This record gives sequence, C-alpha cells and structure tokens, in this order.
Amino acid sequence: MSPRAEDSGAWAVLPNLKRKRRPREKHPTKRVVITAELTRELLELARLRGVRRDGPVFASPRNPGVPLSRQAAWAKLKDICALAGVSRVGRDGRLKPAWPHTLRHGCALRLVLAGVPAPVVQAQLGHASLGTTQRYFHLGDDTRIRVLARIAEASPAPDR
Repeated sequence: MSPRAEDSGAWAVLPNLKRKRRPREKHPTKRVVITAELTRELLELARLRGVRRDGPVFASPRNPGVPLSRQAAWAKLKDICALAGVSRVGRDGRLKPAWPHTLRHGCALRLVLAGVPAPVVQAQLGHASLGTTQRYFHLGDDTRIRVLARIAEASPAPDR
C-alpha cells in the first residue's frame, strides 16, 4: 500500500489481489479513497518502520521491501478483527465472527445506505462491472432493517 495525500483528497494505491499472478508479473493496482487522517497515520507508520516513500506500508517481516502476501494480510486482519471483537450479521440475524472480506462488504453497504451513487461505490471497490456493485443496491427490507439496527446500536448517542 502506498498512501498519498493531495489537495483533492487522500488515496491509497493498492495491488489488485483478486487473482494469482504469474511469476515475475506485477499486480495491477487501483486507487482507493481513504481519509486524510488514515493517510497521515499510515505515512507515520511507514516512517517509523523505515519504509521508503514508495515502499509497502505493510511489508513482509522477513523482507521489508516486499509487501505482505494476500494470505498473510488476510490472516493478520482476521486476528485483528477477532481481538477487536468485530462481528458480522449472519443470515439468521445473529452475530458471527468477522473475516476480512466482512470489512469490504460493510464499507460497501454503508456507502449504499448513505446514498452514494453506484458508479462511485464501484470505483471505491474496484469492480470492473457495475453489475457486480449493484448487488449491494438490491437489499431486502429485512436486511436493511437488520443492518441499520446494528449500526444504530454501535453508534454513540448524539450530545444534546
């Protein structure tokens, strides 16, 4: 991951890890919008670890110039989700252990519920087809109610 901050916003350049690559083939990359605060934190983390400005923030422990593999990143993120108590809502409405892809789905769902247009959600998720993204826009009423209830439970009450 190579975060950048610009006047127009903050973004990260991420490898597209959807498919296995051939030997010596570089991963295609995509730009993903992130908050300016997260960008600052990632750049500080990279600085503290001695990572070059264009180097990977999340590097292999054995070789700091090489990014974590997708399998290692998945395992670390799954452990972090478990330690932080991050859950997902199962089809039966009960909370279940989260896995890293849960965070991606949660982000997409929050964007949809916030009224973000489908092409913007598509670009953020890196979907090649708008049809893939539109699955998030066709939620049943029961799913919307369940998700909104969970979000409301997790959100602090506003100060009055």
